This record gives sequence, C-alpha cells and structure tokens, in this order.
Amino acid sequence: MKQLDLFKTLLLVAFLSAAGFVNAQTSHPVHYGLLGTSTTSNWYQDYVGVRFEVLSPISVAGDKQYSFAYDGGSSWGAPVTTPIVNVPIVMPAGGDSLVAASLPAGSMNGKIALCYRGGGIYFSDKAARCYAAGAIAVVIVNNNPNGVIGMSASTTFTGCPVFMITKADGDAIDAKYHSGVAGDTARMTITLWGQGNTYDVGFIPQGIARWHDYAVPYHQLTSGLHPMAYMAQNGAFIGNFGTGNPGHVKLFSTTSFATVGAPTVIHNDTTILNSFPAIDSIWAFYGPQHNLTGITSGSGKVTVKYTIHSDSADQYMGDDTTSYSFYTTDSLYSKGRYDFANKHPLANMYEAAALVTTPVPSGDLYIWGPMYYIAQGGGNFCNVQWSMSSNTDTGHIIASLASINVYVFKWVDGVGGTADSFVENGELVLLGAGVKSFAGSTNPGDTSGGFFNVTVGDSLGNPMNVHVDSNNWYLVAPEVPNGWFLGCDGYLNTYPRTYGRNMFNNYLEYPSAIWPGGRLTGSNPQVGFPSSALAPCNFGGYYTVDSVYFSSQKGLIPSVAFTTTNYTPDTASHVGVHGGTKSFSKFDLYPNPASEVINASLSFENNAGTVTYTIIDATARVITKETHNNVMLSDNFTYATGKMTPGNYFLVAVSNGRQMFKKFTVIR
Repeated sequence: MKQLDLFKTLLLVAFLSAAGFVNAQTSHPVHYGLLGTSTTSNWYQDYVGVRFEVLSPISVAGDKQYSFAYDGGSSWGAPVTTPIVNVPIVMPAGGDSLVAASLPAGSMNGKIALCYRGGGIYFSDKAARCYAAGAIAVVIVNNNPNGVIGMSASTTFTGCPVFMITKADGDAIDAKYHSGVAGDTARMTITLWGQGNTYDVGFIPQGIARWHDYAVPYHQLTSGLHPMAYMAQNGAFIGNFGTGNPGHVKLFSTTSFATVGAPTVIHNDTTILNSFPAIDSIWAFYGPQHNLTGITSGSGKVTVKYTIHSDSADQYMGDDTTSYSFYTTDSLYSKGRYDFANKHPLANMYEAAALVTTPVPSGDLYIWGPMYYIAQGGGNFCNVQWSMSSNTDTGHIIASLASINVYVFKWVDGVGGTADSFVENGELVLLGAGVKSFAGSTNPGDTSGGFFNVTVGDSLGNPMNVHVDSNNWYLVAPEVPNGWFLGCDGYLNTYPRTYGRNMFNNYLEYPSAIWPGGRLTGSNPQVGFPSSALAPCNFGGYYTVDSVYFSSQKGLIPSVAFTTTNYTPDTASHVGVHGGTKSFSKFDLYPNPASEVINASLSFENNAGTVTYTIIDATARVITKETHNNVMLSDNFTYATGKMTPGNYFLVAVSNGRQMFKKFTVIR
C-alpha cells in the first residue's frame, strides 16, 4: 500500500503541473532507481516487467510478445536476475525441434534454447532437457497462430527462465537460424532493464497510447461531430535504458488514413523533453488531443507512427520506432484486435477471477466486457462475438454449460445522484440480452476456446430490437462462470491512453469493466477482491486511475465485439428498446418494489423444458442464477430480497433460447 500511496502522490503532482501544457506535455510517472545500484527499486517492473528483445538480424529484431512461466499463479522456471544480453540462440538438432528426448551434454552451453511447442511433451520437460544441455534460458515457440498462452509444468523446474513467443515471431527466427548465412543466427536480450549502453532511449513495451477502439463504424467519425470520448491523443511511455543523459528527447507522431491507395496524413505532433537523466528512467510524452478529421469516406485504416530522436546517437535503435493501426468499418465495433479475414475478435490470452465465495447455487459467475462509446446513434444492436475457455471440459468440448447469457447495458451517469464519470450502483440499465445454448448435439463446433455469436434481443425477447442511441456508453459483456476463462486481446494495453487523457485533459476513459489492482499480485488483486474487482467501475470508486498497475492492464481487453444493423441517423429520442411480441405468453414480476421477496410467474405457449432465472444488480454483478428443469406450460420463481442492498435489479428469464427481463427495485 505504501507504493500505491507514493504513486498517487507523484501522479497528482504531475497532474497539477501539467494542467497548463499545450504542446510539450510530459510528466514523470514515478522515480525509478538504477538497476544494480543502491537506489534500485521494483517500480520499473510494474511498467516494464521483463524486456524480451531480438537484437539481430535486423529483419527479425525488436521487442517480442511473450508469456513468462515465472509470472503467474502457477509460477515455475526461474526469474530473470542477471541480464542476458546479446546471447545467440541454439535450436535442437534437425527433426528434434520439439525436444522429445534428452539432448547431448553441452550442446547448448551458454546459449538461449529455442524450440517448438507440441508433441505431447510438457513445457517443463522441454525446458529441463534444454537446461541439462547447458541453456541459460529457454524460449518455446507456440505451434498455433493464436498468440501466446500461459504455460503449466508437469514437474517442478527452477533451472532457468522460460518464455513463449508467437508462431509468427518463432517461424521468422527459425528461418534465419536455418538459412545457413554465416553470422546471421538470431541473438536475444532478456533483461529487467537495459543492455549496458550509455545512450539508449526506447518505448516501454506496450506503452504507446492508442485510440478509443480497434474497429469502429466510419459514421462515428463524421467531421465536426467528434465528442470528447473520441478525441485522439498521441503519446507514449519512454524509458531511458542507458546510463547517461541523452539530452533533448523528442517524440514524433504521424497519423495517416487510407481507404485504397496511398495514405493521407491527417495529423502530426512533436513532444520534447529537454533533459532525460538516467536516474529518471521513465517519462510520459503526450501531444495535445485532436480530432481525427477527414475520416468520412468509408471503411479504411488509420495508422499512427511513433518515432524517438535524441541529441545523442542511440546505441540500440530496435525500440525507437513503433506504430499501431485501427480500422473504420461499416457496422463493427471492437475494442481489441479483430481478425477481419476469419471474422472474429482475436483472443491471445484467457483470464478468470478466482472467486472465493459461492453465492450462486450453480457456481460463481461474473459479467465482464468492454465499455464502448457510441457518438452517432442509429440502427440496432445485432450480433455479439466472444470467446471462452475451460480447463475442465474433456477434449475442450463445452459439455458443462447449458447456456450463457450476454448482456448489453447502457450507462447513464448520475442517475439518482451526481454525474462524476464513474460507473456506480444504479447507473447501468439493462437494455438487451442474448442466449448462447451449448447443450445437445446441434453445436459440435462449440469448443472451449472457440468464438461464439449471439443475436441481441430486447426485454420481450425480440431479436435485433435494441436501438443504438447517440452519445452514450454501453457495456457489452457475457457471463463467465467460475472455472471458465474469458478470451482477451492478449497484446493491447489501454492504460497509456487512459493515463494521458486523465493526466493532461482531465478526461477518464472507460476501456473495460476491470479490477483495480494487479491480476494475481500486488495491492488489490482481482483474485483477492472479487466484490469490488468485478463491479463495472473502471479505475473507479476510491481506486483512481493512478493506482492501477500498468503491467496488470497488458492484454486485458476482453475480446468482445459486436455489430449493428444498417445505420440510419438518429432523428428522435429513444428509450433504447422497441416494442414487439413477447416470447413468453406471460411474465409477471411482483411485488415491485420488493422488501422481503420477489416473485415471478411465467406461462409458455409450449412446454418450456428448462427455465433459467438470473438476477443482476445495477453494477452488472450476478446475484443469483437458478435453473428449473422439466417445466411444462408454466413456472414460478421466488427469491428472498431481505439481505439485498436497496436499489435497482433485473430479473432475466431464459427458455428455449429466448429471453425476457424486467427491472425491479428493492426497498427497506
């Protein structure tokens, strides 16, 4: 907690001093010590973690996406304590890239072992065999294109650090290794900070500010109608990884847009820091926020390129240039990256809360998803996509779940209180829901880790009847039962943009309903604070934006995308849901308001079979979920409300793949 308090103090000071900045918007997030000196601290690890870089050849050089066996709830391998700098890789003999057997003694002495995942061999077994052959670190290449994953161990192995990199990066390195070109074998650096250079500035991995979404319909960016939520802010966290002061350090950013043909530059800015002493190892560089003008001509690609220059010749330029892109579409919204060829969001990691209580009879559930701002209303919510995974369902076929609900909430700030930019109890309104059924033989493709689709329906069960209103935030989120993991982008980090917008423009972003602390360790981890962590309050409550670990946000953008029906400009006010035909013949909820008990009475046109009842509070948390089997033409549900906090709630009833829901209030 002492670290949190210090971080808050430093950022508050930076915020106050930055309020008048127009062009040169820089701040010092925290004072870092120099690695290996008496002033060393662990602060830099919260921002940087382990730096994993390929130094040469230049065609495969740069910071790489990785997972680290030592980082997580089932940590194994070893931490990085001594920098591994400019060390050549070595691969097992041809035909044995999976390390299926013991390796010749000394065949990997002093080198970094590179091998592939697969062959039915545990990660720890591969690592142990490479270590026995003399490797000082082991890098395992994923054998499928879905990014990187966490690695488990079959036996305790603590010999050396173990990493996983993507198939794309691994294949490129493998090709160079086997190309036969003298001196072209890849060399890597694995370190907690720098490489021992005097002058070396670079981007903090995953430390660049991005835009609001990865994909957004182009009609949201109509010229002259850019709301605050859509304002762009170019910036990045830059580290001084050297031992000297490089003098003036400049961050250049260029934003361009292309539909077809050559891109058109639509914005440039420069931010300058006059002095960057080595002891001040991280600074935040931000240009002024700006409108993305000129993006009105349809689907296309926006690219922001960042480049660092300094007065002194940089001795490692592999991290001096970076870029990112986002896309304008016809109807798709996606906070994380999206695979346009296969038409689904990308999920490179899976995350779950380790809940410690069991308030829901059928097992704990939480609701998790991204927050989207929609500037130009029109059309209706159509289809939601997401991914889930389980370690318990045999063969990775979803057999333990009958169905999953997906919800669309509208956030109305200040309902019953003061508008304060934080999502609070009572401010979320359930507008729509969808049901994904997994039971039965009709879903052979519903495998763990797969991508699922549901059609959004209104409170009466009518599909695609939830209107998209202008100038509103929406939370789009599936249920995630205990023991299941929600697919996340695995690479993007929303924190740099959140930080810059809050620090320099006094505007708080809402990338996702996410927990306030680290995932597994540190202050306020998700697994230790399920009650507060799972509320849809992004950096809210008394946990402000500056108390969220940079490293805990890496990759944690839920892979939940959605589409809308054909856009037609809003010309009138909407309540969010159109009227229609009920999917049940009767759905009564009483008494409402309720003080001691809430009752539901349902009737159906045909035998219902199974009916599921879910109560959700107005912070999108599941209160209870109950399933009734062998239901004929009617059913009743009763729940004691005596211990429930006064406020607004929603009862969702699902039968035969159709949902209805009603709002009720608990009073005392």
